[in-house]
Formats: sequence, C-alpha cells, structure tokens
Amino acid sequence: MSPIYFWQNTLSIHQSDLLEALASKSDVCLIVRDSKISARVDEGWLPPQLNSVTVISFDRIDEESLDWSGIHVVSGLGVYRDFDNVMKKVSAAKGKLYLLTEKPNLNGLKGFLRNIKYSFWLKYRSSIIDGIFCIGENTKKWVEALSSGAYPVYEFLYAGPTGIEKKNSDTVALRKFVYIGRVESQKGIDIYLQAASNYPRYEFSVIGRCMEPKLAEKMGQLANINYLGVVDNQELKRRFKDYDCLILPSRHDGWGYVVNECLAAGIPCLVSDACGAKSVIRSGLNGEVFSSGSYEDLASSMEKMLNMEFHPSQIISFFERAISADAIAEYFLECIVSDAAIPPTVPWRR
Repeated sequence: MSPIYFWQNTLSIHQSDLLEALASKSDVCLIVRDSKISARVDEGWLPPQLNSVTVISFDRIDEESLDWSGIHVVSGLGVYRDFDNVMKKVSAAKGKLYLLTEKPNLNGLKGFLRNIKYSFWLKYRSSIIDGIFCIGENTKKWVEALSSGAYPVYEFLYAGPTGIEKKNSDTVALRKFVYIGRVESQKGIDIYLQAASNYPRYEFSVIGRCMEPKLAEKMGQLANINYLGVVDNQELKRRFKDYDCLILPSRHDGWGYVVNECLAAGIPCLVSDACGAKSVIRSGLNGEVFSSGSYEDLASSMEKMLNMEFHPSQIISFFERAISADAIAEYFLECIVSDAAIPPTVPWRR
C-alpha cells in the first residue's frame, strides 16, 4: 500500500491511537505545523505517544523525500493557507487527496458567513478532492449539502483511545455524574449545574479549566458539586472508572472525545444532540441523547437513565467493535481502497 500522510495543525491526542493502528498496516507519516501542544497544556493535554508513526514538523519538510503520489489526508477546510499548497502538489503528482473535518459553529451571522466561505472553498477545489472524512453525522450532512455529490463523503470519528482503566462491576447504578471539558457556557455547563441543583442526593463532579468567573461562583454555591479543576489526560485514564455517568451538554461540539474515553471505561454517557459523539450513543445500551440547551429534556433523559441498568462489559464490547482504533483503522482503509461511490457501512452502525 502507498504511504499515508496526515497533515495536521498540531499533535492531537484525538488522532494518535488511530495513526498508531494504521502504522501496523502501512507506513504512516504525520506532518504538523506546530509540533507542540502548548496551547492545550493548560487544559490537561499531554503529548501523545507515537512510537510507530514518523512525525515531521512542517517547517522541516524535505519535499523530495515525500511521496506526493501517495495517500494524503489534510485536516480542515481551508483553515491553513500552506495546506492549500500541499493539496496542489498532491494533485499535480496524481496522488490521493482526502480531507478530514469537523462541522464548524454555524450559529449567528458569523456562522452564516462562514458557511458561505466553506461552500466556495469546496466548490473551487472539488476536482482535486478524492473524498472527505467527516467527524460525526452532523458534519457529514453539512458537507453533503455543500458538495452536491462531487466526491465521496465518509462519516468518521475520532477513534480510540487505548489504555483506559475499565469499570470493574457487573452493573452501574447511577449515583456519581461527571462533566469533563472547558467550563464555559458554550459547553452547556449551566444546565449541568441546574441538574446538580435539582438532584441534591447525587454527586456531580466537574473537571476542566473554568473560563467564566460566574460559573465558578455558581459551582461554589452547590454542596453536591465537586470541582476538581484541570486533570491531565493520562491521569484521567485512571479516573474515568470512578464515575457512573458522563454528561456532555454542549451547545456546539465537533465531536466530544471524552465520550469515547468514558465508553472505553464502561461508563454510560448522556450527551446533547449538538455533539458529534451522539452518533455512537445507543439508547438503553450506553446512554441517551437530549436536545441541546434544554434542561427539561436533559432532566427527562436523566430520569430515564436513573431507572435503567447499565452493564460496563456491554458498553466496552460496543466500544471495541465499533469505535476502537483498530476498528476505525480497518474502516478507514476500506474507504480509501474501495473508493466506491457508496461508502462502506460505518462500524458503529453495523
């Protein structure tokens, strides 16, 4: 198989496990514009371990050493101008060019204008694109509406992770809820705190950097809120199993990788329909989906889950066959090898 090149802005803990899984089947090279993740260290990100993947900084590329006729996966839609030059080189060498993207926030006037920009950007590059990998079904529907069938559009996700400690019990009785992420209104933390206020008998933990002082003040007023601040991603791998349910109430979230992490640990998840990760939630098996911004729907879904019995072994089994790094690596290769007009069925819907 041709070498596979991934072009990203920075090292990402969300994609490292997939790249490692692919590297067991093909030569994989990751080229990053910024080889550090300093911008996310204050949110608990530690550099991912890439043992089998060749990592090259963008400013140190030896262009003659790259196989431009190989398979190239470029992250984002026109976000970085230097990636446009990469796309032109791949096209000139008759290589395979794929894009990988999340749906941006399209709310308000800025979102409206952003959508127009992406529409034109894709239109004028449609002849050189071999396919687009879309993070979540919301992104897939958005890209399909913009592309009008000019190239295959594949539903995709952030795969993995590995190394998560698993919940060691036959069943889960929901008593300890957790929110993990930036503590800000866009993440819907306000309705999470409203749930904590209305369910005083349950423990609600918050892990993440607080971005808004008013939310810190609100957390301090609730006796059943346990605010832990920033916890690095390696320590979190050991802590997920201590909770019974993740709540991710985002008003916009391209994916929500913490959902993967909790499912890997055997923990059910309650997520809003504005999260890309809603795609992997199966009612009655590993969680529920509620309407973004609606506390009433969140509370209704909570009540439903409180009256259910969840089995960590079943949640972990779904994770391993549907969204683990190995499962998604196989699906990715199916997509680029088949190059069919009708994409393969995604593992999480099989």
